Amino acid sequence: MTEGKMDPHFCIQEKGNKDIDIEIYKNVDIHDEENKSEDDKNYNRQINIIVNHKTNDKEQKQLEIESNNIINIIQNKNYDKIYNLSKDEKYTLIKEKEFINKIWEKSQEIYYKFFSSINGLDEVQISAVSILHEILNNDINFVKNIKDLLTNICNDDSWRVRAELAKNIYNIWKIIKNEDFSLIILLLLKDLDNHVRSIILNNLHKILFLCSNMKMNIMEEIFDDLKRDIDNNNNNNNNNNHNNNNYNNNNVHLRISLCELLCSLPDILDKNLFIEYILPLFLLFIRIEETNLKSDLFICLHKISRLISFFDMKQIIIPLCNEIIKNKNWRLRYSMYYCLKFFDHYFFFQNKENIESKFLDFWNYIYIGSKDLVYSIRMQVVETLEFLLRNKNFSFFKTGITYLLNNLKQSNNYIFRITCLQYISKLIIYFPLEYIQHNILYILDDLCKDKISNIRFNIIKTIYYIQTYVQHVLLVINNNSYDEIINKITNMIHDKNQKYMENNENKENIINKENKHNHTYSHLSKDQNENIYYKDNYNNDNTQNNYVPYFHSLENKYNLINNQNHDNNQFIINSCATSSLSFYDNMKNTDTNKKSCEIILYFLADKLNYLSQDTDQDVLLASTSLKNEDFSICVNVLNIFNTLCKPIK
Repeated sequence: MTEGKMDPHFCIQEKGNKDIDIEIYKNVDIHDEENKSEDDKNYNRQINIIVNHKTNDKEQKQLEIESNNIINIIQNKNYDKIYNLSKDEKYTLIKEKEFINKIWEKSQEIYYKFFSSINGLDEVQISAVSILHEILNNDINFVKNIKDLLTNICNDDSWRVRAELAKNIYNIWKIIKNEDFSLIILLLLKDLDNHVRSIILNNLHKILFLCSNMKMNIMEEIFDDLKRDIDNNNNNNNNNNHNNNNYNNNNVHLRISLCELLCSLPDILDKNLFIEYILPLFLLFIRIEETNLKSDLFICLHKISRLISFFDMKQIIIPLCNEIIKNKNWRLRYSMYYCLKFFDHYFFFQNKENIESKFLDFWNYIYIGSKDLVYSIRMQVVETLEFLLRNKNFSFFKTGITYLLNNLKQSNNYIFRITCLQYISKLIIYFPLEYIQHNILYILDDLCKDKISNIRFNIIKTIYYIQTYVQHVLLVINNNSYDEIINKITNMIHDKNQKYMENNENKENIINKENKHNHTYSHLSKDQNENIYYKDNYNNDNTQNNYVPYFHSLENKYNLINNQNHDNNQFIINSCATSSLSFYDNMKNTDTNKKSCEIILYFLADKLNYLSQDTDQDVLLASTSLKNEDFSICVNVLNIFNTLCKPIK
């Protein structure tokens, strides 16, 4: 038995490695001395060719092909091909395999040492943890005793190291896929540092998504901890002692993470787990005074409303809305009126209580919001009303809208009388011609005589919007193009709904493809899956209004035209509901419609002549401009101003 000698050209620019060479090749057996010598010569010849670059391109390419073939044989464990290899190839294969294994083992030892602090510094540990999921993705067995390693990281003295693990634990978990590692999750969730808990809470819904069997255990373990965190945050928020300010600032990220968790878990947990764990936490959390968080909690409330009874929902949403309406922070009130439109399934629920009260709860909030002193809130109220109106029908809202407009018209505060005119301008395309003739014109007649010139000026703006719409309706009637318009809108609605269905199918395919080995979501409905998909693909800054993208996606679901061009589509009802076709009844070619248009236009012309004799210079100029058909320039400027200034008014 003779040991093979390694060619000195094998390790370029390295000296003093004889011991390593002996260790690498000590197990190589050569039975035939002559064959061994010949093998060495052939091997040395190949190495010399590679090192000295004396081979031609064709030989070099052939050599690379042979080397790649050997590597593929090793990776695929194709031992039949190994048996048929020549002695040269076998010899090369053994050497390369042992050399690679030795380097691989050394790399494992070096990487494992990176998880220990060096001279009390944790930068290397953080770097090692940050790339752990990439290492495991290449070779899941590269790190030995991975469970012990992760446990040690959870107990590390540096909170930054633990936070890095909390940040990457989801990516690590996706690769390991071992629910025996749930202890690691619990250690991070129970960490004493708020930053670590905040980060792991941000990832918890994704972890539970992967681990369906451990959802109940984890929720049961952390339920009391979450209650404690929420209670502590509430107490700190209500404490005005200046000594607690720094502590409150440190807890802001934890509060945000708790809120995000409550909003995401309804998509993960089944109904029983949700009611048992999330509902109590939500009810506890709505007491916080953090504006953005309270607004974001409407996401959780919206998901709750689909799972609990009408009576239970009433015990939650009515006290919450009553509290927000009284809140001095106008942004919080604004967010409530923005979200209100998405709770129509509760406010307009067809039960005895709602029907007998004529949906009093909803209309009370509308009446209160319409008289809010903040311009943005008053405009948000009419936008909410418009959204609901165009997705149902006018008759459903007729009584409430009539009372609302008359109540605003009779207000002692001139701002609210102007608001009445603004609401009419906004909703005019949803009113039947008969309603305009017998209700709206009477309101204009009363306010035309108002002593405040600003109201008379706004009368002219309202006349402009009504006149433009009615003239368009009369044009359609005279051209007898109602059928053409209805066919066009019907096709648009069909195409939009078809596209929505196709998008849903694509989203479901993506979810099924990414989680083909996971049955966590088997109990969820299509709407819940859509919420998950949306949430996972539209991550926003936690400190900003997270309720906006969630509800904006729901709003787009109902819109016929997103990012509507008001110049080209100003009289298209922006709704995918087939019931919205009823709003085009004004354009039917009937004698009644034609006569109503003529009466309305005559009345508006008469009031315009009356206002053109006004003593106020602005009213006089505005009425003259409208008569000369150049008032649209003024209106466009005002619309741009209102759009830009609405958030700060």
